[in-house]
Amino acid sequence: MAVDLDGTLVRNEENRIEMEEAEALRQAQAAGVWVVVATGRPHKSAEELLQRIGMPDAYVISFNGAMVKRCGEEKPLRHLVVPQELAREVVEMGVHRRLYLLYFSGDEPYVTHMGKWGWIYWKRTGLKPTPVGDLRGMLAAQATKIIVMDEPQRLAPLATECQQRWAGRLYVTPSRPDILEFMHPDANKGTALRWLAEHLGLRPQETLALGDSHNDIPLLEAAGFAVAMPGADVATKSAADWVAGDTQAPVADVLSRFVLARQEY
Repeated sequence: MAVDLDGTLVRNEENRIEMEEAEALRQAQAAGVWVVVATGRPHKSAEELLQRIGMPDAYVISFNGAMVKRCGEEKPLRHLVVPQELAREVVEMGVHRRLYLLYFSGDEPYVTHMGKWGWIYWKRTGLKPTPVGDLRGMLAAQATKIIVMDEPQRLAPLATECQQRWAGRLYVTPSRPDILEFMHPDANKGTALRWLAEHLGLRPQETLALGDSHNDIPLLEAAGFAVAMPGADVATKSAADWVAGDTQAPVADVLSRFVLARQEY
């Protein structure tokens, strides 16, 4: 099973997984289920959360599918980077429009300065961006992804524009209303889930996925059974086979119904 973090497992501003949800994940793992976190965050942020809840050897699909790595291991199993010339185009656009960019080399985020959005990102993920001044100086370091953070009303039209501009060349997707992400064209949670399932010797129909946002749609479409969170938007719910109930622990409820109770779906 592959479960998204922000908005799905993490539904608070304290960057934590609730106790009931954590216990359900551990029970599923103990029952023989491969429990995988699938997130837009860097691997390091997800691994720290998993260590806190006693799952230090889980697999993580991070960077919206650009990286697949097992916790505790040094090297990724799969890692797709943004082509350098396209990274340059995105950074130049950000510089000319005075956008707030985070440039990720490996697990580390880099910014021009620690503005408002840098502090927000740090609070959400536990990863403090490193200020480096002009991000064009980072282009020699391969980018796993680049993100723009801004107010939702400004990001929505920018997302449409950028998806058209880089269609077929980059995967451009919102991951939150205030985050727009730029990645390798083959990087999304769905392709990563299929890759990891094959790596683990599983058929696609033996996978379950849970998500809440637009960047989770490829994940839901790739899974054998897909669950959307109650607060998901219409498009995400439409990609799901089931919508979780609006409860205190929706992920635990889904696991109880479809995994731990061995109910057919």
